[in-house]
Amino acid sequence: MVYSGKYGFEDFHWRHSKLCIFAGVLATVSSEASALFVSLITFDRILAITRPFSNPHLVARRAILLSALAWIVSLVLALCPLFIPLEDFYAQTAICIYLPLSVKRQSGWEYSMVVFIGFNFILFLGILVGQIFILVEVIKSGRKIQSTNTKRREISLAKSVGAVVLTDLLCWIPIGIIAMMTFSGVDVSQEVYIWIIVLVLPINSALNPILYTLSALIRERNRQNQTPQRAEM
Repeated sequence: MVYSGKYGFEDFHWRHSKLCIFAGVLATVSSEASALFVSLITFDRILAITRPFSNPHLVARRAILLSALAWIVSLVLALCPLFIPLEDFYAQTAICIYLPLSVKRQSGWEYSMVVFIGFNFILFLGILVGQIFILVEVIKSGRKIQSTNTKRREISLAKSVGAVVLTDLLCWIPIGIIAMMTFSGVDVSQEVYIWIIVLVLPINSALNPILYTLSALIRERNRQNQTPQRAEM
């Protein structure tokens, strides 16, 4: 609304403004923190399966430290372009975040390729492998203990795993494919770039807390509702 009808005259001022830089840093922190937290949750679930009798106090302390580390790493990755010689990193586009999704190589494209494509590819590959490992282990344990509750737990976990892996893959695999296409010289429409930044990344970042936190709260509420019924029986 502010720039309606006159954005062409304000483009340079907007892209080099502090607000644009802040928006770029915030978007980068959001996407990287989302990927890191899903990785940490996957790692924590693997430990819960392989070491079920670990000290819960140590687990809580570890969760706090790793969560703080995830935020720090995300913030460092977002702020690095401002302190190393990457000229106008967040001013490359009008949406203030620079993904390497164009054949036109601008300043800082190497950093963007390493962080958004290379680093995230490693994270999501680990998430996919870890979630498959969790699912396989739960199915194995369910075969040993045949009960209705066990089967319900398997189905619930399978849905959770499938939803998380699917949303992450639908977000980052297209980005990686487009980046590889542009890297090999294939030009991609600017509209594709804008749709990914404005729609895909925010949806992915917003869905992960819902898939994990909200589903966990619902399971806990159902467990509490079942406990009084068992006590009455």
